[in-house]
Amino acid sequence: MSTQTGPGINGPAPPIAVIGAGIGGLTLARLLELKNIQVAVYESKSQERFAANHGLWLGAQTCQDLLSHLQVPFEDFRKKTAVTAELSDLPKDAPISGIRVNKRRLLEYLLAGIDVKWEHQLKEVQASDSGLKCTFKEEKSIQVTTLIGADGVHSAVRSAVLPNIKPKVLPYIAINGQRRTSLEEYQKEHSAEEYTDSVSHRNDRNGAQLSAGLNDIKRGTAYHFWTYSRPAKEGEDPLFKPDRSTAEANAIPAEFFDEVEASSFSDQVNREKTKEDRLLSWLLRSIELQEGDLERLPKGVVVIGDAAHGTPILGGDGAEQAIQDAIALSKVIGEASDKEMDVKLREFSKAALLRWKESVKDSISRLEQMHRAPVQL
Repeated sequence: MSTQTGPGINGPAPPIAVIGAGIGGLTLARLLELKNIQVAVYESKSQERFAANHGLWLGAQTCQDLLSHLQVPFEDFRKKTAVTAELSDLPKDAPISGIRVNKRRLLEYLLAGIDVKWEHQLKEVQASDSGLKCTFKEEKSIQVTTLIGADGVHSAVRSAVLPNIKPKVLPYIAINGQRRTSLEEYQKEHSAEEYTDSVSHRNDRNGAQLSAGLNDIKRGTAYHFWTYSRPAKEGEDPLFKPDRSTAEANAIPAEFFDEVEASSFSDQVNREKTKEDRLLSWLLRSIELQEGDLERLPKGVVVIGDAAHGTPILGGDGAEQAIQDAIALSKVIGEASDKEMDVKLREFSKAALLRWKESVKDSISRLEQMHRAPVQL
């Protein structure tokens, strides 16, 4: 087994490792590098597969906070990340607004200049007086004093140090379809709001919802999505399989097509229209740490983003929360001395806990509101 020493931070400062090259991990790494703090990022996936081609919303305040810390202009950020960037240019000095960004392009934007160790799956974390030994499945290990878990709802860091904390599967079904058409065809079939930064939502009388919108526009091709979701039925529900494996996510039951074709959404989603779509069944999960969980974290370990407060894909604001975590944590790390680092990390987690809890609570509340049947007059 080979052992690699983590990168030094400003000479004598402790080495830092970030697990997860997602939005939170890469934002944190970029912000630390701007403070001349070296950091190594480890990602379990390959560089080719680390980011999905999905769209996600960033509100105006999140954009303003992120761009002010990255020290980049809004027009540059929008041009390189927004799903509608090819449709129009922003005038110079345009005010910062909320935008729908393409996740892959956002991550590539954040990735610039960051050294990521790809295909490094964390297996074990051992704490000792000398620091933290992190062992990967590739039989390599690193010795660090600060370990940041930014590796999502299935966090390997959280699993290693808090093995009893498991994601909770919420009682909803969600079937997602990824579709690709010409931009001209897309604009003919969809309302104006659906080819801007917005996502459209339609509800039927049974509380099911169909959402649709853009993931990206590239060289005249529209990459777009639809998601059919509803609360799980009491008793047996052939579409709700909370214990299914990840490999079974693309096994869509025939009952789904029977159900959606009998709904008011059959004009957009049916067997014929979805022949070329990439279909996935999503499990909507949440994670909510308690103060006692934070106290059990080993010295020098902190978790952020969905690793600490996972919100469901629908109704959640995971990307924005991960960015806010990264901004706050980068300030703590930048200002803390070696001796006070662990104390400051624990203070960060405890201070963020209320925001984390509110984020999870609000996301579940939004999910419930999304699936309320319309009032019949």
